[in-house]
Amino acid sequence: MIIKLAWRNIWRNKRRSIITIVSILIAVFLSVSMRSMQLGMYDHMIKSIVASYSGYIQIHANGYMDQQTIDNSIEVNYDLLDSIASINGVKNIIKRLQTFSLASSGDLTKGVLIQGVEIEINDLIARANVIDVTKLEKKDSVIFGSTVHLIDLEINIKKTYKIVGKDEADITKNYIYFRSPIGKALIGKNKKDIITVTTPSGEKNLEIIEVKYI
Repeated sequence: MIIKLAWRNIWRNKRRSIITIVSILIAVFLSVSMRSMQLGMYDHMIKSIVASYSGYIQIHANGYMDQQTIDNSIEVNYDLLDSIASINGVKNIIKRLQTFSLASSGDLTKGVLIQGVEIEINDLIARANVIDVTKLEKKDSVIFGSTVHLIDLEINIKKTYKIVGKDEADITKNYIYFRSPIGKALIGKNKKDIITVTTPSGEKNLEIIEVKYI
């Protein structure tokens, strides 16, 4: 009964009710849109700061945080870098040198932050996008990041390759660069396709027996 009375009351003045409903819908739409833009800006700001300045994790020498001077910078230790790189989930490591100084021009002097970076690696990481192949639509098509199971038709031997970027390529792990001869031949192909690859030992005919996204 109460619902019926409320419904009849809403439409007692149709014009007023329609204006009210439309106003509420517009307000909700604008609120959601502005909130989405706000969250997108926050995400972009965080990624920009992480890529160009702070990184996700920083490692310093003992005592550096108490006295942040260039004299207390950590010495490059490649055993330490290899140890960090072996940790599951670590994708890249960048060595950075940071200090404060004074910059003068005429009578004007200001404090400045000086930061030394490895330009090539820093630029690569700043422009990188993370691709989670496990969330991509499965179509048995070879794409960047997919793992491909092949069989060499001449010698009947199975091989497995993962399609990766230049910096991840490691033939000892069967990680191949997507622009290598085999990588270029595989990209875009599908399960059961046969590809021909020219190698130093001659042409090889390979059949794709399975494509995984792991």
